[in-house]
Amino acid sequence: MFWLRFSFRSCVRRRRKTVITLLGIAFGVAALIVLGAIMVGVNDTMVENAVSLWAGHLISEQGPMPMAEAVEQANARVSDARDDPSIEKVLPRCLFPGILKGDDPDKGTLPTELWLVDPEKESGTSPVPHSMVMGRYLQDDEQGILLGRAAASELGIKTGDRVTLTTSEGEYSLYVTGIFDTGVEALDRSVAFAPLSMHETFQESRVMVSAAIMCSPGADLEQVRDRLRERKTTPEAKIMVWQDKLPEVAQLVDLNAFAMQVVILLVVAILGFGVANALLISVIDRYRYYAILKAIGVRPSEVVTTIVGEAVLMCLAAGILGTLVGCALSLLWGQAGLDLSKYTSHNPHFSVNSVIHPRLTLAMALGPQALALVAAALASLWPAAVAAKRSVSSGMRDL
Repeated sequence: MFWLRFSFRSCVRRRRKTVITLLGIAFGVAALIVLGAIMVGVNDTMVENAVSLWAGHLISEQGPMPMAEAVEQANARVSDARDDPSIEKVLPRCLFPGILKGDDPDKGTLPTELWLVDPEKESGTSPVPHSMVMGRYLQDDEQGILLGRAAASELGIKTGDRVTLTTSEGEYSLYVTGIFDTGVEALDRSVAFAPLSMHETFQESRVMVSAAIMCSPGADLEQVRDRLRERKTTPEAKIMVWQDKLPEVAQLVDLNAFAMQVVILLVVAILGFGVANALLISVIDRYRYYAILKAIGVRPSEVVTTIVGEAVLMCLAAGILGTLVGCALSLLWGQAGLDLSKYTSHNPHFSVNSVIHPRLTLAMALGPQALALVAAALASLWPAAVAAKRSVSSGMRDL
């Protein structure tokens, strides 16, 4: 404790150098916290966009099977999830492939996948209802389909027209109620939507049953998946987390996290060199001071303790200041949001929502401060060793 107080007095005695070093470290820690919150927010937006477009946080799949059985299984998915507190919503879907053709014989045909969905459930989660550019979204009591803008353009279709859907079981003439544009080429060109109430129209079709399961923020998806697998209502269903269905998004999230780790290590290394440089200059200025300490009986190990203590105290104060500033900025920015539409206009993972909200996590709030503290302690060992090894006689000659 004595040498800690001694280190504190050394810091206070050199106020100007201490304040400059402290502010530099605090700025680095605050910047890392804000960058980390932005990175987490980018990952959150990518995942939310991807799961709302295609899959859900959890995906239940089964089939192919007859349409009547598929509708029954789709309703069973909703019942399975009803009592799980981590599940917010289940979107039942029946999927089957077909070929679309318009009235214009010069336009040719287009392969598609028809999704039979519950319009009421989809409207609160899926971006399609909010991406309508012509017509209107699906109605439960309506016998019509939605097409993407890319598909409608290729077939020469507009709202109110009829298209022919050809499947392995037959041909169906369908009324186009609306056209959507999500900005995702694969969805706008290759997927069409119809209300689940139209299942009787496709009674002879064999379809896949899929359920997009939306979970509450922070839910442990693997635990929720295991609980669903233990239920016996739909034992044949394959239940996956979104990373299994969307490996390219999972890989992007991991890549962002790795890039952030590299940035953190580089900034912490720079902070360490800055602390080492500041302490080394301070030690050189105080050679005579340390020589006097050694002359009155202070051991070299105690000199090392004094200098390392200075670094730790400065970095601890700077870390607290930087953490407070960084957390405050991250929370304020998280409320306001950050619009990246200028930089993500061609990125399908931001086509639905390009506004990210930086999110502060415990690891990103405390990690930079802890790493900076360790880096400062390690960086101070070099100046401390220089002061401890210098002899009393050579130190006394330095005025």
